[in-house]
Amino acid sequence: MHGLQRAAVLALAWSASSLAAPLEDAVSRTRFDAEVPRGAVIAERTAERIALATASGRFFESLEIHEPGATFVKLHFSHFDLPDGITVEISSRDGSETWRYAADRMDPLTVDAELGDDGVGRFSAMSITGDTALVRVTGALHRFDPARHRLEVDSWLHGLSFEDLAEAEQARRSKDANDPNLENACGAEQRYGAVCWAASHPWEYARSAAVAKLITSRGEVCTAWRVGADNHLFTAEHCLGAQSELDGAEIWFDYEAEECGGSQSTTPVKVTGGSLLASDHPLDYALLP
Repeated sequence: MHGLQRAAVLALAWSASSLAAPLEDAVSRTRFDAEVPRGAVIAERTAERIALATASGRFFESLEIHEPGATFVKLHFSHFDLPDGITVEISSRDGSETWRYAADRMDPLTVDAELGDDGVGRFSAMSITGDTALVRVTGALHRFDPARHRLEVDSWLHGLSFEDLAEAEQARRSKDANDPNLENACGAEQRYGAVCWAASHPWEYARSAAVAKLITSRGEVCTAWRVGADNHLFTAEHCLGAQSELDGAEIWFDYEAEECGGSQSTTPVKVTGGSLLASDHPLDYALLP
């Protein structure tokens, strides 16, 4: 969701505190009787095992993971066992994004139980915006002992290109148009990039910053938004209904097109989710920190 639509969702969420009783009654009459579909898939996983250090202890000075046209690249480490003094840096080509991981210091990361992750020796690094991720191993490389240590990537999640996403969206709309029981917009479709409204509706545009994009470990996308005095994050339970799903997700703020109608996006602020505060399957909501 973008622009005015994002602000409208935010306004609805904030009004819930003053209309608690009527809203609860209304929602209780619209419980989901059927299974709600999961979020749209916007990424695919590439499986390729790459040892970043050889049996002789030699490191790749620089490794480039390139997926032409991808909107992001997110590396998964199947083995991360390093001595103190060695750091793995994952960055974009222009250096605007960099994540660092070492034995004594870890930037944010995600954990997918289905991949056997433990958040220490197996995990996914935070994603790099764009189609290329650069990996560098720096520091006291002489401390690496191949008999004791290991550093290996076995896969990466890459966001589908804007062209592929547009094609998938068109196919979805065509399918939905033939379903008389499905409505996903009130009246005409009015979804436009948030930046399209920045000049004409600055108040609404500013408040759309509270809306976030969720990327799950399965490559699915969902929407979330900040609510309440404690600034919690609210989303759908069918997107993130369990702590294990939240552990594997990235949360992106300030993600939007650079210009109205453009396909290039800004580099978002990326965070992880913490502890799941509450969720309800029949009412299809989840509350995050």
